[in-house]
Amino acid sequence: MNRVARVTEQGQLDKMTACLRNAFGIGVDLGKFQGNPFMNEPTGQKTRGDSPQAAAREFRSLLGASEGVPGQSGTDPDILEQLGGLEAWAEARGELAGGGWLTEAQCGGAEHFIQHAAGDERLVKVTYPGEYGLRMRLVLPAGTMPDRLSDAIGLGPATPLQYLDRLALHNDLFGDDVEFLGLVRQRGRLSMVISQIFLRGEKPEIPQIESFMADNGFRKAGGENVYFRTEDRLAVFDAHARNFVLTEGVPVPFDVIPQYVSGRMEALLALWARK
Repeated sequence: MNRVARVTEQGQLDKMTACLRNAFGIGVDLGKFQGNPFMNEPTGQKTRGDSPQAAAREFRSLLGASEGVPGQSGTDPDILEQLGGLEAWAEARGELAGGGWLTEAQCGGAEHFIQHAAGDERLVKVTYPGEYGLRMRLVLPAGTMPDRLSDAIGLGPATPLQYLDRLALHNDLFGDDVEFLGLVRQRGRLSMVISQIFLRGEKPEIPQIESFMADNGFRKAGGENVYFRTEDRLAVFDAHARNFVLTEGVPVPFDVIPQYVSGRMEALLALWARK
């Protein structure tokens, strides 16, 4: 590896360290990312994507799982079976070529590297190696009532299918056009690669977001960045202003976390949405 390549790689590692430290407040062991060819190989070809719904259906079929979004119908295989299934899926689909097409990727928060070339109408997101986005979970001990909703819920790792289901929900709910491009391997771990329309605009004000969500049938829950729609048990988490862009006067979400809820979380959100 020449000096220029080493500097480029170290810059990417430094960006990942800072990003994850800011997102989670923890240090990161970067040994598994050293010498990552994903950042340095020749530019790969652009890939036309599938809908997240089609990708999830294909992956469920490979796993022998029933169709349907968890929380509505069906039960998905556990995380270990899904991770094993990803290897077979990558072999069946063919892995994306890693390389220079993501050399300029920037850390995009707690979930993705992001690559956007000037003038492109779409941007590319790549989940961190061996990770497949985040999902909201209930962390409230049984028999207790929180003073704040944020004390009862917290983000945790999502499974590959939960990630794809979330993207499909995002498309259906907000008219987005997220595409699943495929799987790429980084130091032995698979990442999911997606593309999304690049939105141009300003950050909206909170009242604008609240009005937009209300127009879509959601009520804000507990003064947090959480919205809940009782009739279909659909919640939208992480709905803060940084995850919206004001486009032609409309706050358009691009990185929120929609998911169906049930049980104690459903009851909790329903209660807080009435306050």
